[in-house]
Amino acid sequence: MNNSHIDPLVSLLRNMWQKRLSIIYFNGSIAIIALIYLLFIAKPYYESNITILPDYGASGAPVGGGSLAELSSIASMAGINVGEGSSTEIYRNLLYSETILEPVFNAKYATLKNKDSLTLYDILGITEDLSLQEYERNREKFVRLNEMFTLRMMSTTLDPMTKILNIKLVMPDSHLASAVINKLALSLDEYVKTKRKSNAMMRCAYIERRIDQVKDSLMTAEERLKVFRSLNNVLAKSSSLMLEESRLVRNMEIFQVVYIELTKQLEIARIDVVKDTPVINIREFAQPPVVKAGPRRTVNFILIMSFSFISTVLYSMFSATIWSFILRLKIEILRV
Repeated sequence: MNNSHIDPLVSLLRNMWQKRLSIIYFNGSIAIIALIYLLFIAKPYYESNITILPDYGASGAPVGGGSLAELSSIASMAGINVGEGSSTEIYRNLLYSETILEPVFNAKYATLKNKDSLTLYDILGITEDLSLQEYERNREKFVRLNEMFTLRMMSTTLDPMTKILNIKLVMPDSHLASAVINKLALSLDEYVKTKRKSNAMMRCAYIERRIDQVKDSLMTAEERLKVFRSLNNVLAKSSSLMLEESRLVRNMEIFQVVYIELTKQLEIARIDVVKDTPVINIREFAQPPVVKAGPRRTVNFILIMSFSFISTVLYSMFSATIWSFILRLKIEILRV
C-alpha cells in the first residue's frame, strides 16, 4: 500500500490520541447535556390523523360535494381563492382559513393533566399583549396561535392520484390531539354545510318571491281573458276579436308554464335546504393516540453523538489550520 495514503491517517490517529482526554471530556459533556435535554426538558408530543375522502359520482370519478363550482364559491366566502380541482383540494385550502380555525381556537378542551375545559390559547400559553388595544390584543393573539398551529402543529397531504386528503395534528396531550383534530374536521363540515344551506335558502326565497309575482300576473291574465270573453260572446264573426283572444290566451299560457316551472324549482330548492347528506366524507374520527409520536430519544441521542464525534474528528484534523487562520485574521484586523 502506498505510504502517501497511510501517513495522513496515522497522523490523524496520533493527533486524536494525543487529544484523547479533550475528546472524551467534550463528547461526554455533550452526552450529558443531550441526556438531560431529552429526558427532562424535551416534552412528549402525540399525533392524530383524519382522512377525508373525495365524493365519488356514479362513474367513480371524484366530484365535489354538490358541485365544484359551488364549493369554489363557498371557499371564496372564506377568503380562499381556488381554481379548478377536486373537492378535497378545496377542503385543503379551507382548512387554513381563519373562518375554519377560529371556532377551533375558541373551543374548550380537557386534557389529561387539566380536567378543566380550556381554550387552545390557555393550553398553549398564548397570552395577550397588554400594551395593545383590546381589539388589537385579540387579533395579535389569534395571529400568533394561527402561525404556531398552521406552521408547526398541523400538516396536510393530498394524494395526487386518489385525491384522498390526510390531516395530521401534533399536540402535547393525546386527548387534546384527537379532540382538536376532530373539532377541526367538524368546523370544516359545519362551514361547508351552512354555506350550502344558506345558498339553497336564498334560492328558495328568490323563487318564492318570483312565484308570487308570476301568480299575480297569471291571475291578471286569466281575469282579462274572462272579461274579454264575457264582453265578446260572438267571436267567429270578427277576426280582430279572435286575434285578440288568441293573444290573451297565449299570454295566460306563458304565465302558466313559468308558474309550473318555478313551482318545480321551489320544491328542488326546498329539498336542498333539508337535505342532510354529509358534505365532508370523513373516513373516521380520531381517537386519542396511545403511543407517543416523539421525541424519539434514542434516535435523537445517536444523531447528536454522531454529529459531536464527527465534529471532534474534523476539529482534530483542521485545528492547526483553523487557529492559524484566526491568528492571521486578528493580525490583519490590528493592522487596519
